[in-house]
Amino acid sequence: MNPKRDLAFIFFFSILTHLPGFFNPILDYHGWAQTLRASIARNFSEGDMNFFQPHVDFRGDNPRPASTQFPLYSYLIACLYRLFGENEIWGRIISILFAAFSSISLYHLVNRNFDRRSAFWSSLIFSLIPIRIYFTRTVMPEAMSLFCLIQGYDCVFRWLEFYRFWPWGLTACLLLSLAGLLKLPYIFLLAPALFLLYRGKRMKEFLVLSAAIFLLVGGWYGYTALGLPALSAEGHFFASELNWWQEWSGGEFWSSLFLSRFPELLTTYAGLLFLVVGYLVLWRKRESFFLIWFLTVLLYTIFSGKYGRVHQYASLPFAPINALFIALGFLYCWDKGKEKPGAKLILSLLLLSIPLHAYLRIKHWYRCEEVWVFRAKEAVQKISSPTDLFYIYAQDQPFYLYHIHRKGYTASLYPYGSDAFETVARKIRFILVPGSQPPRDLEEKYTLAVQDKDFLIYEGRKNN
Repeated sequence: MNPKRDLAFIFFFSILTHLPGFFNPILDYHGWAQTLRASIARNFSEGDMNFFQPHVDFRGDNPRPASTQFPLYSYLIACLYRLFGENEIWGRIISILFAAFSSISLYHLVNRNFDRRSAFWSSLIFSLIPIRIYFTRTVMPEAMSLFCLIQGYDCVFRWLEFYRFWPWGLTACLLLSLAGLLKLPYIFLLAPALFLLYRGKRMKEFLVLSAAIFLLVGGWYGYTALGLPALSAEGHFFASELNWWQEWSGGEFWSSLFLSRFPELLTTYAGLLFLVVGYLVLWRKRESFFLIWFLTVLLYTIFSGKYGRVHQYASLPFAPINALFIALGFLYCWDKGKEKPGAKLILSLLLLSIPLHAYLRIKHWYRCEEVWVFRAKEAVQKISSPTDLFYIYAQDQPFYLYHIHRKGYTASLYPYGSDAFETVARKIRFILVPGSQPPRDLEEKYTLAVQDKDFLIYEGRKNN
């Protein structure tokens, strides 16, 4: 195969892996995170498309912009909504395209440092990493931020090679900054790029890239810090998410990340065997950039604390570097065993087990849960106007409000629900309760408007 055919095959193979669940509504795995981005996109589209005024549904009718990550992904979805009509499929299309381009970027990066054969197999295996298959087709900015990271690394290599700020240096600064803007924790993953410049004694370029990242990422998050919190309504959120000592001192943190997630979602069992071999191959070659890349992702995952343990997609940056290790390990074993038919058969079976493992491990993630929200939306449209504020007596902040297409407030039942509810009680018109059991004392104050086996809707105060 020639390079153009390599790239075409890799691109369409990546798209092929994302076809399952392509037409799913946002009711599949991690619907919370997906509806957050989708709700911001819808509010852009239904509003004035002001990029610097992102809004979420769960802050009532407050006109202040929300404190969000850089909303480029949601804004692109909103642009497609304006052009072609509102449909959640546009978010998946954007993610799937960026996932395919990230495979292309990985191909160029590996080819630049190894050879076409290693590049082709790295990109192919990258498309088969279980966590990558699922989370780079969700309505989330993961695929876009991962593309920016990989392509940014490649541009730094080109910057070093050609000594030209335009276009390679400027592109590297913009892409790597954008990776941190889209996903703030990715700021730690910019270290390998800075390492490359430092190792090459390019201190001017090192300072330029550092300044660009600081100004662009710091500028946006400094601006957005003045907005309404969009991550959680619960107090001490970040202190809880990043309570390192509590996380590290418990066995659950280490076992969930490295005994469960790493072999099951980030490599597959067969892939783990090849990864170990590939790591040793890289170690002998002293390919320091890729070893630093792996170490940086490892430290990033550990220091993500509870956030990294609870949210599987936080480990997505392992996918490209793990794919490289797996590819190098497989090719090394293949070359060593090419004269032995039995060895080639075993290696082929191990390789084929990777996509099979991926399918079996994540197939349940595509299931659409809580389909009753469609009935709830119909009921809401019959009894309320678009300006009526709702209170969702549940934990998932964006999820239910997004699906009923209303704004309002939401909090978990206990211990946060009571205080949060009383704070906004006079503003709300309706209360939606998932499940069939009303909260304590709710029936004494509110009138039951809709009763369903999966949800209840209350209206107004009885004593008003």
